[in-house]
Amino acid sequence: MAALLSGCVERVESGQEVTFRYATWVTVVVVAVAAGAVVLTWLLRKTLGLGGGVYWLTALWLVLAAGAAPTWYLSHATVSDQGFENRCGIWGEGRVRDARFAEVKAIRVSTVESGVGRSRREDDTAEFLLHDGQVKSFPASWFVEREALEELITRAKAKGIPVRDERGR
Repeated sequence: MAALLSGCVERVESGQEVTFRYATWVTVVVVAVAAGAVVLTWLLRKTLGLGGGVYWLTALWLVLAAGAAPTWYLSHATVSDQGFENRCGIWGEGRVRDARFAEVKAIRVSTVESGVGRSRREDDTAEFLLHDGQVKSFPASWFVEREALEELITRAKAKGIPVRDERGR
C-alpha cells in the first residue's frame, strides 16, 4: 500500500498558505478497485462457490469503498505563517488538530514506534509546548501529515520558535 501511495500528495500553494492533500487519483483508484472487486465477485461467484455469500462480499466491498475513498479525499493539512491545521478524513471522526504559532513556545519533533508485532512502524510526532503550559501533539503518521510536518518546521523556525528535532536525521 505504501508503494502505491508514495508520490500521492499534492502541494497546493495559495498566498501565504500551503495545503497538502491526497491527489484526486487516489480516491478514483480506491473506488475503481472496489467497483472492480464487486464485478469480479459476481463473475466468479459460481467458480468460487460463494452462493449467498456473494451478497455479503459485495456489501463488504461497497462499505470499504464508501469508507475509504472519502478518507483520502477529505484529509488535508494546511500550514501558514499563522500556524497549521490538520483535518482527518475518516468518516465520523472529524478530528482537527491545529496550533497557532503565536501560542507556541517551543516544538519538539521525535520518532515514536507504534503498532505491535509485524505491523510496527515509526511515525514522526511534533509536540507543541504552548505558552499556557499545555502540550498539543501532532502525529505525522499519514503521507499528508508527513509532508506538512517539514513545512511546519520550516515556518516555525522562520518565526523564531525553537524546534528540537530528535529524529536523528
